[in-house]
Amino acid sequence: MLRTQTSLTGEYTYVSRYDDALDSDAPDFELRWQQYLDGTAEAPIKAGASPTVFHLRHLKAGEFNALLRSDANGFDLARAALIGVSGAPIPGWKFAMTGRDRKTPNIDDAPTSLYAVFMELGSRVIARMTPPGK
Repeated sequence: MLRTQTSLTGEYTYVSRYDDALDSDAPDFELRWQQYLDGTAEAPIKAGASPTVFHLRHLKAGEFNALLRSDANGFDLARAALIGVSGAPIPGWKFAMTGRDRKTPNIDDAPTSLYAVFMELGSRVIARMTPPGK
């Protein structure tokens, strides 16, 4: 099941809107996509397709606020929240945790074609941290 709901550990998954496995030609795609973002429906995936699934963690409020105060962009927020990738492989990039602490995702090594996806992930991090209507 590919929903955006949070697990008990504060982790959640996300399929990028840029993923080729999405059934974006379906007549009700926009409705189904919004329901997916709201956590009320599964991601609208083509029959038999396998998307790339990004695993993210909720940032603690202090960590989130510190990033925003430091002029962090969506790429930085994605770097802070991304903890794993599963499903369909991404051509030209293999996810790994790097750094001395092995807690930093290697998104700087990703092909530039993925930068829009990382910015999208950063936007999703903001959306998950910001109460509706704020």
